[in-house]
This record gives sequence, structure tokens and C-alpha cells, in this order.
Amino acid sequence: MGWKGGYKKKKAGRKKAVQPQRPKPVREVFDAVVPRSLVEQAEAFTAPRGHLEMGGLLIGHVDDEGRNICAVGFFPEQIEATAGYCEFDGSWLAMSAAAIDHANSAVDGDSEDTPKLRVIGWIHTHPGLGIFLSGIDVRTYEGNLNMTKDGRFVAVVVDPLEGNDGVFLTPDKPNSHSSASGTLSMDDKLRGRYLAFLQRMEEIREVRGRAALPFLLCGDLRGEHVSKGNVDDYLESYLKGIHNIRKEFKNWKEGFDSESRRIDELEVLVGQNEWPVRALQDEMHSMNREIGERLDKMEQRFTDSIVELVESFKSRISEIEGSIEEIAAREEQPEETEVSEADPPPSKPDLGQCWLILGVN
Repeated sequence: MGWKGGYKKKKAGRKKAVQPQRPKPVREVFDAVVPRSLVEQAEAFTAPRGHLEMGGLLIGHVDDEGRNICAVGFFPEQIEATAGYCEFDGSWLAMSAAAIDHANSAVDGDSEDTPKLRVIGWIHTHPGLGIFLSGIDVRTYEGNLNMTKDGRFVAVVVDPLEGNDGVFLTPDKPNSHSSASGTLSMDDKLRGRYLAFLQRMEEIREVRGRAALPFLLCGDLRGEHVSKGNVDDYLESYLKGIHNIRKEFKNWKEGFDSESRRIDELEVLVGQNEWPVRALQDEMHSMNREIGERLDKMEQRFTDSIVELVESFKSRISEIEGSIEEIAAREEQPEETEVSEADPPPSKPDLGQCWLILGVN
């Protein structure tokens, strides 16, 4: 996050000889007070913008305990806003400084007892990304510190989608933070300075348009600022957020109703097809039983045929064995010593019946 006219990335050029880096000077770290009201108002304004980052400035003072007190602030129009970067015009730094000078001089300007208002920090969002300082954030933070005379500057990161926030006291510890907390204690003069600053910012908004300055962070002074007839930015953003939630809920409900209708249609379709499915199942079971019965009959017939064939083979073998025995007995009869020329030659055995029994023609 940055602002135009402030920190800029250096363009790549020729590589220079590597020189030993001097150790960074040890920065003095100051405690800070960031009331919950500032974070809640920032969440109300930035949450409806989804995943687009937004950045703004925080105005505060140094209390008698040496703490950086963040009391009010504002979100100007962003000249660039993406899911990972935001930037606003650097002229807003000058305009806020002018409004601060006006407030400091308009209310008890000569008093040394009333703390002077100043740009005390910067606030930006990490929607859905978590609480940390990115590389660009660290460089922006260091640039802001270098512009101060006393090294006082606070960084506040808000994740409006997750409802988390973090207060960073130094860029040297980008993952070390605490949640916004603390209450403001100010007398009437200091309170008057803050109200004067907010009123001057309202005048700037009237001249430049609401789009140029869409939101003022009034913090704990919101009630008093609104009571002077000013628009309640927090309430408007809150109502807008509720409206967006209602729209999202309506879209979700319509989607749910659509899915419910589809489920009802599927149930009707299943009910319509339930009887045909059961009839088909019954028919399949009947066919399976019939096929089983046929297979059983075929198996029995096959078994009976095998038995009959075996018995037939046994019978034919017995007949063949009997015929062979008769032939053998005939051949063993004694031959006559004298054979008459008139007697006919001995006849050959008739094997026709044997071949007939064997099934040979």
C-alpha cells in the first residue's frame, strides 16, 4: 500500500558493485493506543468492497505518557485498488496537514498544555489475507518514519472479511502486532481540536465531492461529530453492509430454493419409476428361476443318457465276449484222420453277427 508522490519502486538499472551494508540504526519503539471504534468503523466501510484493498491516514497526538494516540482518520479515494495493493493520491497528506494546522490554531492555539494534532499513522486493509506487513508495506512504513522528525508512526492493518486487526509499532517486525485496544482520555480543548479537524475535512469533502473523500473515521468522537449535522459515515456504511448481506442472503436463498425444487423433481421421478423398477426386478428373478430349472433338467437328462450309454456298452461287450468264446470252442474240436474226397472243405466261422453287434455293416 502507498500513495502517489510518496514511496516509489526504483527501476531496474545497471548492477552496482556490492558494498557492505551499514547496520540499520536501532529505532525507538513507542507504545500506541488504537481504540476499537476506529477498527470497527474501518471494517464497516471496507467490508462491502470485498477483496479490494483500501488505505487511509490516522490523525492523533502524543500523550503525556509518550504514547502514540490514534484518535481519528479518513479513507480518501483510491487511485489504484486490487486484491493485493492499494494507493491514494499523496495530495491528501498535504490536505490533512493543512486541516491539522487549522485545528491546532483554531482551538487554544497558544497553549502548550494541549497536545498538537499530527499525522500519527496509516491504516490499510488485507481483506481475506491475514494480518502482517508485506514487503511493500515495510518499505512504505520506513518511508513514513523517515519523513517524521521524531520517528513516531503507527501502522494498522485490518482484515474486514475475517474480522481481525493488528497494530504495528515498527517496520522491523512485520509479523509482530497486537490487536487494537485502549480508550481515549482528552479534555475539552483536545476534543475541540479533533472536532475542528473533522469539520475542516467535511468542508474539503463538500468542495471535492463525496467520491473523493468517501469516509471519515471519527472513532470515539462519532456521536459529537454527527450531532453537529454531519453525515454519519459509519451508519451509512453499516446499513449498506446490511443491504449487501441481505442481497447475498437473497441470492443464497434463491439458489437454495432452486436446489430444493430439483430435489423434489428427482423424488417425483424416482417415485414414478419405482413400480417399473420393481416389476423389472421381479421379472429378472422369475427368469433366473426358470433358467435354473431348465439347467437342472438338462443336467438330469445328460446324466440319464450317460447311464444308458454305459449300460449299452456293457451289454454289447458281454455279447462280443460270448461270440468270441463260441468261435474259440469250435476251433478246438479234433480233426478227422481221413478226409473223403467227396466231403466238402471245412467252412469258415460266420462273424457277421459279431460285426452286427459291434455296429459294423
